[in-house]
Amino acid sequence: MPDTHINALQWLADRGGEGVIDQYGAIVAQGERMSAGSAPVWLRLFTTEHVSSAGRNRIRLTDEGRSQTRSRGNPTYTAWDEWKRQLDEDEMGGGPYG
Repeated sequence: MPDTHINALQWLADRGGEGVIDQYGAIVAQGERMSAGSAPVWLRLFTTEHVSSAGRNRIRLTDEGRSQTRSRGNPTYTAWDEWKRQLDEDEMGGGPYG
């Protein structure tokens, strides 16, 4: 996957994983607008199922998209992986709240 696609996924993940397509075709997430000219990137990510529709003019990261993002500290272990690990531990009663 090209760096431009990974960077776009990471940008969206860092802003909650969901965004709105504005009237000019740009993605806006948590009040920030992605740079102009990114529409072809998002279209490709949509066709490869890294993002999906989340309603009218909205997109959301899929599990596949989240798997391509990386946390700032460790590029091989994502924040999504950490969240899922903690959730599994909590459900089994062995987490920090168990």
